[in-house]
Amino acid sequence: MRNKIQIIFLALTTMFITSCATLDNTIGGKSKLSVDTKMSNTIFLDPVAEEKRTVYVHIRNTSSKRLNIDEDIKSALRGKGYRVMANPDKAHYMIQANILHVSQVAEDKDPFGALAKGYGSAVLGGVAGHAITGGHRDGATGGALLIAGADYIVSRLNKVVKYSMITDLQVSERVYGGELTRIENNATVSGNSSVSATIGATKAKWRKYQTRIISVAEKSALKFEEATPHLEEGLIMAISGLL
Repeated sequence: MRNKIQIIFLALTTMFITSCATLDNTIGGKSKLSVDTKMSNTIFLDPVAEEKRTVYVHIRNTSSKRLNIDEDIKSALRGKGYRVMANPDKAHYMIQANILHVSQVAEDKDPFGALAKGYGSAVLGGVAGHAITGGHRDGATGGALLIAGADYIVSRLNKVVKYSMITDLQVSERVYGGELTRIENNATVSGNSSVSATIGATKAKWRKYQTRIISVAEKSALKFEEATPHLEEGLIMAISGLL
């Protein structure tokens, strides 16, 4: 029994030393947090006169996470010389955003995959959790499990974790006097194919631009609480950078 314990202790010590060396060699590349933000398409807005540098902001959050970035976005826009209006009728620009999804990204998923279909397309869920069950085991088996546990801990420390924030954004620019816009009726024929027919026209008060924004934060052993402010910052910079 004593020899068995010594063997287990020696194995654990060796595993610990080896694991620390592995950790030093592999975690360095992702020890620093990196954040990347992309849009499904670019929005170009023409410069406007000082009196038209007004904006109405409405941010919704239909994700499962508590976020409150309305004031940060408004503050960033004020910093660029815009007046944030409480009444959309008084604003030249209107920004409407809906934070759709905030979660950890599964290892086999492209964190920017939801950009492909752009604004308004479906968003898939994040990763699923898993459970570990246990029971009675003898010393040798317990030692093997301890070794496996140590290896598991190190692998988790080495693992690069990604979190993403997906937001649909609509920016509207006021059209003074109205802009003639066609009203189309789409009819489906022969399965999935469709045809469009113009059935009328109306004068629109707003010229609308739509895009999807995804911010991704990644780092070894990244926690959601650490990623959140950086994801929010990426969104704030993307929205305020449009004006």
